[in-house]
Amino acid sequence: MNKRVVSIHKKYALIQQSWLTQRDVMDLAECGPARAAEIRRELAEKVSPRVLPMRIPTGLLIDHLDIDVEYITRVALLSLKN
Repeated sequence: MNKRVVSIHKKYALIQQSWLTQRDVMDLAECGPARAAEIRRELAEKVSPRVLPMRIPTGLLIDHLDIDVEYITRVALLSLKN
């Protein structure tokens, strides 16, 4: 099975957004639709008893996946300079 690979520029654009769709979650987590749905369920459990909106808050996903925002930002900006 092939691993989904998303460019650093796409990830940088995604972490700049306030809210993410299911497709955005798939891109940021580099996963398929089944895993993205599982991540959504995990996030819904995390914020329970509150209700998770249809679009997922970016900060919540970044914290859940432990994404290194500084690294993505640094690499994306360095590659733009070249």
